[in-house]
Amino acid sequence: GDQALSLTPQTTLHHLTMGRPPGESIWDGDAASVRVAVRSRPLSAREKMEESSNCVQLLDHTQIKLGSKYFTFDQAYDGASRQEDIYTDTVQELVVGCFNGYNATVLAYGQTGSGKTFTMGSASVGIVLEEDQGIIPRAIRQIFDEVADRRSKNPSTTYKILVSFLEIYNEEIKDLLDPNNRANGSKGARSNGSKGALPNGSKGKPISLCKGPNNSIQAVGVIEAHVEGYEAMFACLKRGSVCRSVGSTSMNSVSSRSHAIF
Repeated sequence: GDQALSLTPQTTLHHLTMGRPPGESIWDGDAASVRVAVRSRPLSAREKMEESSNCVQLLDHTQIKLGSKYFTFDQAYDGASRQEDIYTDTVQELVVGCFNGYNATVLAYGQTGSGKTFTMGSASVGIVLEEDQGIIPRAIRQIFDEVADRRSKNPSTTYKILVSFLEIYNEEIKDLLDPNNRANGSKGARSNGSKGALPNGSKGKPISLCKGPNNSIQAVGVIEAHVEGYEAMFACLKRGSVCRSVGSTSMNSVSSRSHAIF
């Protein structure tokens, strides 16, 4: 399923047709509030055994070739790209902007097995090397590093950080931080919930959507956990991730079968 990191106001959509010049940040130049980057993952072990070949050709830092067709993005990465470079190029400035009053959303979109969970890092906290951690763990560290830096410059300023973790599955919204919530035991999905969780199919309080100030959309009934350090936020990410609905597909034995917003 698709995954998103939301750093709250809403951005406006602006269609981009031109790539950026070499050497510029993905956020330099055009004043548009939306940027699109594409990442081609390396071949899996199974694909290598089947002697498959990579069908995506990276032409430069903004353009790829797929068969006889060419596609241009704000940034393009091949299978050898590093997690750190992707975060620095595409997300780092968004976190700084959040402290200046700008909301932001980072959305990973792609088919099953394309590498969304790896790139976002929503299921890798504590089980991968730091250099392999994805966007969400890196954003968490940057948020608290930024808070520490700003506090050192202005000790009188106070900061309160709240975190929520939602799943959208079968058109239902589930609060992944609600201890009474587990993935529904529907056909084709399972929950890999932690020991001591309620029986499969148990539900927490219902979540509803309503219109908020300035035409914003708000989720009512969602737990917003107050966190005072990155380890506490990592714990929320880990606790919610193990309760996501997953299932086996031909591309991925533990594919996320839902959309998630952290």
